[in-house]
Amino acid sequence: MSGTIERRSTEQKHGQITNKVEYIGSRRQGRPVVQRVATDDELSPDRSLEVRNHGPTGFEWGYNGSGPAQLALAILLDYTDDENIR
Repeated sequence: MSGTIERRSTEQKHGQITNKVEYIGSRRQGRPVVQRVATDDELSPDRSLEVRNHGPTGFEWGYNGSGPAQLALAILLDYTDDENIR
């Protein structure tokens, strides 16, 4: 997502869309920012850091590491609202 905006959505397959959620990642002043499209809320790493501290500096993408792991956890937590994700 480096420097560009990509749309990613999550939906249940097999013909039924039950809960479509779309996230947009971009950079503001060099800082990674992820927004939930439907509510235009910015996704924060704070809640996911309470579950597991993968990347204390926040989100990142484009490589295998702690920042992308923290982003993945935050998206799963936001989508499922299940803090038992490990």
